[in-house]
Parts: sequence; C-alpha cells; structure tokens
Amino acid sequence: MRFSGKIKKMVATAAVTAAMLAVGSASANAALNFSHSTTGGYMSGSAQFEPRSNHQGAFHFWGTLVDNVREGQRMYQQVKVMGYGYNTYYAPKDANQYLNWFVWDGAALQTDYARARICRDVPFWPDNCSAEKYYHR
Repeated sequence: MRFSGKIKKMVATAAVTAAMLAVGSASANAALNFSHSTTGGYMSGSAQFEPRSNHQGAFHFWGTLVDNVREGQRMYQQVKVMGYGYNTYYAPKDANQYLNWFVWDGAALQTDYARARICRDVPFWPDNCSAEKYYHR
C-alpha cells in the first residue's frame, strides 16, 4: 500500500507532536532530589509535585531515612506545605525507615511550595536538625 506525500507528512507531524507532549508532561512532573543530612543521619530520596488530579496536587516524597550513628536516638523527617505546620515522620530507634508520603493543602487545588528538614531526637537538648530546604512547583 502506498501513501501520498500529504498523508506521510500528516503522520510525521502527529508523531512529532505526540513526542513533544510526552516530553513536556514528563518534565512538568519530574522527580526532584530529596536529600537532607545532619549529624547522625540522612534522608536519601526523591520528591515531586503531583498534578491537580492526584492527591490535590500534593508534594510527594519518598526515600530512606537512615540512622548512621545508632546511639539510641530516633531520626525524623519533617515536611510542610505553606500555611501549615510540619508533618513529622519518625524512624524507629537505631533503624532505617522507608518513607512514601503525600503532603498537601486541603484548601488549595494544588500545592506550590513545600519545606523539609531532617532531625535527630536528642533528649535534654534541642534536636539536631538540618537546614530547611525549599521546594517549589
């Protein structure tokens, strides 16, 4: 079966358009580096801002919270979206913990900003925390 030059051109244009749309949507929802460290532990993972249709456009993070000192203290990850307090996710004492959470603003159509840090729970002293990292859509 032979196709005319006009049909070949239409098929090629459609293929290029589809490829551009796929690349555009992948980059809009690309994973961010989600890593934090402080004395005694670190978080190694990824994060992304979900589309509006998924968990109200949540800030989604996942990865492993690692206690690399194992001196009887707990590590915890804190994440918050603008306008709300921190959500805190603990690892057991002297253990690593895989985390996979969605954090969102229930009053908004999508979450545009998030902040995160990692801390080590230190009794009788202020907790040892990393600097806050800011993430935006």
